[in-house]
Formats: sequence, C-alpha cells, structure tokens
Amino acid sequence: MCGVAGYRGKPSELAEQRVRHMMDALAHRGPDGDGFFSEDGAVLGHRRLRILDLSDAARQPIFDEAGLVAVSFNGEIYNYRELRARLEARGHRFASSGDAAVLPAAYLEWGLDFARELQGMFAIALYDRRTRRTVLARDRVGIKPLYLARVSEGIVFASEMHAIVAAGWLRRSPNADALRDFLRFGYRTRNETCYDGIEELPPATALVIESSGAVDARTYWRPPGVRETNASDAPSIVRAILERAVARHMQSDVPVGAHLSGGLDSSTIVSLMAKRSADPISAFSVYFSDAAWFDERRYSTTVCERFGAHQRFVSPTAAAVHAALPRIVESLDEPVGGPGAIPQYFLNAAIREAGVRVVLGGQGADELFAGYDRYRLPHAIGAARAGDYNEAAIGLRRAGIRALTVELLKRVFRFDPAAMLVDLSAGANDPQPWDLERQLAHEFRWYLPMLLHVEDRTSMAWSIESRVPFIDDELIEYMLSLPALAKIREGRLKWILRDASRETVPDLILHRKDKRGLPTPLGAWMRGPLRSFAQEALTDPILRYSGLVDFPRLRQIFDAHVAGIRDFGFLLWRPLAVSIWLSHPRIERKDNVVPLARAG
Repeated sequence: MCGVAGYRGKPSELAEQRVRHMMDALAHRGPDGDGFFSEDGAVLGHRRLRILDLSDAARQPIFDEAGLVAVSFNGEIYNYRELRARLEARGHRFASSGDAAVLPAAYLEWGLDFARELQGMFAIALYDRRTRRTVLARDRVGIKPLYLARVSEGIVFASEMHAIVAAGWLRRSPNADALRDFLRFGYRTRNETCYDGIEELPPATALVIESSGAVDARTYWRPPGVRETNASDAPSIVRAILERAVARHMQSDVPVGAHLSGGLDSSTIVSLMAKRSADPISAFSVYFSDAAWFDERRYSTTVCERFGAHQRFVSPTAAAVHAALPRIVESLDEPVGGPGAIPQYFLNAAIREAGVRVVLGGQGADELFAGYDRYRLPHAIGAARAGDYNEAAIGLRRAGIRALTVELLKRVFRFDPAAMLVDLSAGANDPQPWDLERQLAHEFRWYLPMLLHVEDRTSMAWSIESRVPFIDDELIEYMLSLPALAKIREGRLKWILRDASRETVPDLILHRKDKRGLPTPLGAWMRGPLRSFAQEALTDPILRYSGLVDFPRLRQIFDAHVAGIRDFGFLLWRPLAVSIWLSHPRIERKDNVVPLARAG
C-alpha cells in the first residue's frame, strides 16, 4: 500500500517540483520511504508503506531487469507468486521478492493487456522508456484510487485529489454537480470529483498516454453476464472461493489483523482467518456507550471467544468526535459516504497504535450477496413478474409494512427528504430502479466504490492497509454471474453467504435480524452535545450562499430532527460534511462565498 504521484507532458523543472510536493502531501500513505523518477517529460513519484519485501530492493519506482519500464504502484497483487513463476519461465528475472516487481515484466510480456492478468487491488502508473508511453491502470472495482487532471502542460495524476491541489496544478474550486450528487445520494454518480477539474480514473480502465500526447482510455474488464446455474450449489462454491480469497489476502511480511463489527460479513472473515493462522487473530472493534443500539460488543465478543481472537475496542466520545471532525472530513478528500466514516477513522487510529499494518474486513458482501433491506421490494416485484408468487409474497411479508411504506413513498410518490434538500439536474441516475438486476449493477458501479473510498481514506490516514476479501476477483466473477433474483430466497437476504458460513460462524451471528451497519450516534449527538456545533456548521454562510442546498428546507429538516420527530442524522451528515469541507483553507473562496462550478 503506497501513494502514487506523477506527470506526463512537456519536460519541466516546475513539473518535477510539483510532483515532489504531491509526494509530500501523500506522506501518510507511505511513511516508510519515497522514490522519484524523471525522464523526458515523464515523472513518477512514490511513497512507500512496507508490506511485502521490506528490503530496499522493493523500493519504487521499480524497474524490470533491463531498466526498460518504470512502475509506481499502490495496492496488492494477490496472484503475484503465480505471475512470477510464469514470467520466470519466460526468462524474466527479479531482484525483489515483492508483488510490485512482477508489474514491469508483466507489461513487457503482455503489453497493454497486462492488467487483465492481475488479481488484486491496484492503481498503477507505468512509463515505457522504449516508446515514451505512459500507462495508468486501476483495478476492476476501484478499490485503490487514482485521480488525474488535464492541465495545459499535460496530465497530472495522484492517489488523492488534495495532492494535486496542494501542489498548485489547479485552482481550488469545488464542482457543484458532484457535490449535489453527494447531497442527494451520499455518493457521486459521475467520474468528475468534487474538485472542479479533477476526474477519477474509472475502475477496470487503462489510460494510455502516447509520446505524441494522444490519450486513449481502454476498458480491460467488464462484469460477466448471467449464466445458467443451480443456485443451490452456490453456498459450497462460495465457501471454497472465500477460503482461497482469505488466504490470498493474508499474504504479508508484517502483522495482519481484522476489522470486526459483530455482523455476518466481518465475522465470516475472522472465522476463515483463524482457520489459517497459527497465532490468535488481532480483531479490532468499535462501539458507542450512548445506547444499546450503538454497542455490538455482545456479538463481536462471541466471535472472538469462538475463534480465540485477541480483541481490542475503541469507543469514541462526542467530545473526541467534535474535535476530530475537521480532520476526518479532510482525510476523506471530498464529501462522501455517511457518518460511518467516523468510527472507521477512530478504529484505524487504534489499529495503528497497536502496531498492526494490514487489516481484513467485510466490505462488499452486501452488494455482492444482496444484503440490504432496500432490495426486498425490487426482488418481490421481480419474483412476481417471473411467476413465482409465493416468493414474492414471502418477500413482502418479510419486508414488513413500515419498510414497504417507506420504499413506496420514495419510489412512487418521490417523498424523500434528500430530494427535498437539493434539486438535481434533469436526467440524473436513479439509484433505486424497480428492477433488482439494474439496482445491483448500479450500486456495484457507484455505491460500492464510495464505500471503498471511505475504507481507503480512513485507513490510509493512519498508514494502514485495509484489504477486502469479499471483493476478490474470483468471487466477483462468480457472484456477478448469478441471477439477481437468486440472491434472495424465501425472503432471506444474503442467504448464500449465510449458508456458506453456517459451519463456522456462531448461530448468534447467523440469525441476527437487526442489521446495523456500523451504527454511529451522530444523530443523537446533534440533539445533545453537538447541537450547537451542527447548527453553526449548517448555517455557515459558506454553505448557505453556495446554492447547493435548499436552505429553508435544510432548516426544517434540522428542526424536525432536534425535536425528535424523526432521526435525520444520516441525512444531515451530508450538508454537515459539505460545510466542513467548503470551510477548509484549501477551498478557494471570494467574499466568503464559494465560487462554484456550473449548476446542473
């Protein structure tokens, strides 16, 4: 896990200086060293976090044996040992035993198709000294970040947006369209970021920059199509794939731990880790003592006792969160996600303090296995359309009247407080279509990368490598090939994973029906110790006059929340995060009003 920075364009000493500034801004991603390469207008910078091959032989930018290809790389290649054996059979030799060493040779062997051979999470910047070609590539789902800006001198890229801004490549103005996406959905539905002029390299994409300056974006992988299969075989297949995935993700030359919430997903990962480890697993959990709903220790402790894991807890207070919120929002790089980023930030701080550098977690299972309540109504409709009325009836009954009423209000009557908060431009993507297959595809493309964004930033803020075995390439290929309707059975969400985990995960976890999703008492705090802070942030002139939110409606939502009419804490996080982000000194302002990009 590291930080990548670079430039491709006209040779320039200023460009080299700015890449070094970007490397400084990314120091938290790689506190163990840095590396720099510059030649003929191609500049690669790197910040290193030692995980595999701790020697200087693994320092980046790393080259092939002949010095023809330079690579700066962030992430982990989980099949690097297999690739190394294949490449050695073809005559390649390696000075480093780490995963980064295979990348220059893989490019030399397979050319622009090299990314298809990689299994893992990665953001790669590569320079071919023979052709003067630069290649940027990102993993299939977007686990590891890579951003770029097209400037007059060429193209600049980095692992985080703020590094590009801090180095002086662009004006520091926000992008109103992307911010409105976040306010409405909690995530962007576009490649443009909340920084005007900075875009995200899409997942499964290789961007080729030729010596002539020509730029070509190539998609090297697409989700597989649905194929005929017996869904009853899925649990045993998933179990076998997950065992292999966890083994791959545990490869490390430094200590490996686990995030553990007490839910099915992280508990499954801990159970499989314990099976492979001779030593007790270090499991890290977070809880809040404000109310029982925010305390999952009963569940996480049961898991640790079953598998002999050594558990550590962190319990942030309202005062600690108040003091840290500006740092948390800054570490996210742009407003994104929900208040779950708060406990994730504190949890990773505790992991760093414990001396653990790599952690495995359960991110991605809900999106692959259909684990959210919002999938129930599209599934029931789909089952009815397919003629399976019994399945449809069971699904509707399991959903319950209240949940169905909320879904119908949102989908049919468009009664959604988030929609009241901000007006979107015409033609914006609907994140909740009636069709389950379309909804899962949408969330795989946009919602899951948002969760991975939060996972990356809250861990890398503390120089922690967070790995996500549920987003293993082999498991993705299999789960995406299953029909969407097969992922919910007799009203049971995520039934395939539950059945796959039945032999190891305690029954207390398997039979939980109170899915919480890292609950955070931000809403309760906004009525109590953080009320004044929230009110001040939500009425800040920078937010008020930005034109991003319908301010009178925001005030109504806040007042209703404070009065206890309904808990809008999850929704209020969005304008709160935007207000804190806009108030940061790096955001350019004039007369106390943010100069926004064009409105939708």
